Amino acid sequence: FSYAVTKNFEPRGSVAWAPAFLHGRTVIRTGGGLYKGEGQLGDLNAPSDNYTQRLTLSNLDFPTLSYPADPFFSQASSQVITPRALQRDRQDPTVAQWGLQLQTSLPMGFTLDTGYLGLHGYHQFTRTYVNVINPLTGLRPYPGYGQIDIKQADSNNQFNAWQTSLQRHFHAGWLFSLNYMWSHAINDASTGGGEAGYPEDVACRTCERASGDQDIRHTFTSNVMYELPFGRGRHYLNTGGIADAVLGGWQFSGIGTFRSGKPVNIVMDRSATSLPDGNADAHDSSPPQRPNYVGGVSVYPAQGTINNYINAAAFSIPLDGTWGNAGRNLVRGPDLWQADIGLDKKFKLTERFQLSFRTEVFNIFNRAQFGDPSGFFNTANFGRITTVVNSGATGSGTSRKLQFALRLSF
Repeated sequence: FSYAVTKNFEPRGSVAWAPAFLHGRTVIRTGGGLYKGEGQLGDLNAPSDNYTQRLTLSNLDFPTLSYPADPFFSQASSQVITPRALQRDRQDPTVAQWGLQLQTSLPMGFTLDTGYLGLHGYHQFTRTYVNVINPLTGLRPYPGYGQIDIKQADSNNQFNAWQTSLQRHFHAGWLFSLNYMWSHAINDASTGGGEAGYPEDVACRTCERASGDQDIRHTFTSNVMYELPFGRGRHYLNTGGIADAVLGGWQFSGIGTFRSGKPVNIVMDRSATSLPDGNADAHDSSPPQRPNYVGGVSVYPAQGTINNYINAAAFSIPLDGTWGNAGRNLVRGPDLWQADIGLDKKFKLTERFQLSFRTEVFNIFNRAQFGDPSGFFNTANFGRITTVVNSGATGSGTSRKLQFALRLSF
């Protein structure tokens, strides 16, 4: 269910409490909602995960384990099989949302819209391990099995944002818009869409609470469109002829975007024997374990480059039998900003046919839009940026691109 309340008022000179910047009609909107549902398809219930047998060999389970490991495979298949588990009494993911928005008209045709948006999600998708080693006894609860991957629905997330926009509706050949949002997304490694990060310490899910993987603290966009005041239907040179054909019908547009950097998680690969619970399973390039953070040392080098974006001296390898104390998503990647422009010319051929010629330049300043650095500690690529935001032909984050187009309308 959801609700919304809207209040309109028009400040007058006799209304002493109206803020000084208000002009004309002002609208205050409040609203909220509570949404429940699976929110995804498939991954919460995947019995096929158990079709293929997975084997785990560790000297914690086999003290005499040695290389070659072939003689131990038969024991592993009967003693240390690794099934997957699913929380059968899981709750449906639930999100509560609320907000307050103020919109008011300003002089010269401008409209100001500003307000707060918040949400809290719980019973979110979680992925973790059970049947890990008990640090006190050195044994698993069920010694006949290895570490078990389990899917649950007990994570939480929240989002808070302040959104502000200043707009001028199309008037006298000019349209203008500025939009800014400050926001903070927080979760405990449940990223949504059936995905979740594995915790460093499976007994402390709340220790993963940090900025979300897609947390972007500052976002700014602007766009402008301006019809040059020359030619037919415009203020100047509107009598037709050569002047109208050359100077008339031109339209300029521009888009500017900026966002602050996204979080980068500092992780490392560790052996199961060096951890209290043996949770050292690596998934792609992001294992669950993290290094120690050396207090008082900046995570960024004094003179950062794409080959030295993260200060390796700010981190160290934890002692055996301990977890790393570095928080999740401790570092931020590079900012992204880009300016695109377009120029459009219309040719009226007949009453029925009109030809448009358009030139567009993406990333006009040809700014290098770097991707995130590697957060894999104690490797050769740690702290290095080896990718760009977008290696494709179009879209945000590419190198400078020029595009030409002809369009016939009839």
